Formats: sequence, structure tokens, C-alpha cells
Amino acid sequence: MIVELVQPGLQIDLTDRKASSDMEWQVMMLVSSLYEANAALIMFNEVRGQTYVPEDIEKWPEEAKRKRELLRQVIDSQHGLDDVSASQEAEVLWRREQWSTGRLPLRLRIAKPFVAAKGFLFAADNIEKQIATLASATGAPASVAGIHAQVGLAFPSLRELRNSAHHLEDRARGLDRKGRKLDLKPVNAGGIAAPGGALVIGNLNGSTFGCTLKDGSFGQIDVTEGSLAKLGDIVQNVLDALPWKGPRTYVPY
Repeated sequence: MIVELVQPGLQIDLTDRKASSDMEWQVMMLVSSLYEANAALIMFNEVRGQTYVPEDIEKWPEEAKRKRELLRQVIDSQHGLDDVSASQEAEVLWRREQWSTGRLPLRLRIAKPFVAAKGFLFAADNIEKQIATLASATGAPASVAGIHAQVGLAFPSLRELRNSAHHLEDRARGLDRKGRKLDLKPVNAGGIAAPGGALVIGNLNGSTFGCTLKDGSFGQIDVTEGSLAKLGDIVQNVLDALPWKGPRTYVPY
């Protein structure tokens, strides 16, 4: 999915040229954040099904043979190694050979969808913050503040979810940003059922990313085309609300 926007004009039309220039810059940042969310969603959809790669059973004899060859090389070149150390050294050499062919270790395959999901979350949070800044900008129509409220309605846990995802140094210890212990609330979402409460650092359940918020509850966001469409509609509403001059333009280009 590629989200499309129509920019109603080429320039912001305010009497104060500096205020116009400042608003144009903020609009550019807003639109950039939307396309960062778009790119993150594309990457998420590309990698989330690649975490577990089925083992090719037919290659096992060949791989076992190569490991024996590497073990012999280690034994011949490093005299005095005990059997365990020699086997470990041979295993490391074999892994490096596999990585050089493009075969990623499981830990990296697991990390990739989390990186993309967090990229989507952070971009959505940037959109919220940039609309808030625009709402208070000189010459901004009052309606922009109302559009800003739409973000909270569409993504109620957005700000705190982003904070938790970003501040793992606190959440991993079960603390809020002020160092206070979290009062963990029951969780029945994201594939997790914990009536007594649970500390969730980062959870991917299908296309939903979630974690424990500062109040101890569980928050989540859908990394989906539906969420991207909501963000696109909100950004389009902001563009439509601002004063423009000049011909309309279509993005992305």
C-alpha cells in the first residue's frame, strides 16, 4: 500500500512570511513522517513471515560433512585444544560461512519485524507530535487542534506505547520513568492471558505490537494498512485545513 496525499497548494499563505516558512517546514516534516510509517509498514510486511525458515533436511548430510572438515582443520591448526573447544571453534567457522552466503542467524530474523514495527510506531508518534506543534503555530486554523485530537481517538495508547518501547532501560526493570515500580494490570490481549498482570517488554502477535505502559496496563498498535490509512486521512485533514496558495500537488512523487 502506498498512501496518497493531495497538497492543496505550493506555499502556505499567511501575511507573516516567516510564519508561513515555519509552517511549510513543519508540514514537510509531517508528510515525511507519514512516508516513514508507510516505508516501515512495507518492510514489516516483507520480513514478518521470514522469522522461521524451514530447515532443508536434504542439506543436513552435506552440512554435517562440512562441519567435520572444519573440525579437522581446527584440530590440525590449533594443537592442544580440548574436544569441546575444538567443536565450538568449528561451529563458529561454519556459522560464519553460512552468514557469508546471506543466511541470517535466527536472532537477526526475529529482530527484523520488531525493528519495522517500532519504526511504524515511532513514525506515528512523530505525526502526533508534529500536528500538536502545527496546532500551536502562528496562523494555524483552530481546526488543526481538533484534527490533533483525532490521533488520540484513532490510537489511544500511542504516546505511552512509544515511551515504553523507547525506554527499555526502565520497563525491563518494571519501573516508570521516575523510577517507581509499575502496578501491573491484568492482560488479555496480544495473545497473552495474565489475570495477575504481566510485564511485557515487546510483543508481536501477528501484525499487532504491544508492551506494558507506565500505568501497568498493556497497550498495542496495529501495524497494518488500516492504521496507515487512518494516519493518511489525518495528515490529509491537516493539509486541507491550512491556508495555501498556488496549484495543488500530489504526493508521493
